[in-house]
Amino acid sequence: MAFDERDVGRGDVIALRPPPNRFFPRPLGFLKVVRGVPGDVVTRDGRLFLVNGEPVGVAKSHAHNGEPLTPGPEGVIPPDHYFVWSPHPDSFDSRYADIGWIASDRILGRADRLL
Repeated sequence: MAFDERDVGRGDVIALRPPPNRFFPRPLGFLKVVRGVPGDVVTRDGRLFLVNGEPVGVAKSHAHNGEPLTPGPEGVIPPDHYFVWSPHPDSFDSRYADIGWIASDRILGRADRLL
């Protein structure tokens, strides 16, 4: 069965292919939580990101290797894009411009916890 982006909602854990970036040059998959869906509004107060006014997480200023990190996009999430996040403090996610909003064609599917 093909993946259908309508199956993705806020709070879902998804598997995705991140966009090409300087920290993960080889293809690999990420697991992230969807915190923003198309039409949601992403804002930033300093390095604190908010989705629809709800705090999501703080973006770090530098990576472990000392390279500066640019904050990710703000504004209305466009159609077929998602703000993804992970609770780990070092998560590389939509808080950073290198990842940004994830286009639906990069989503491999939902991930479900196995008990």
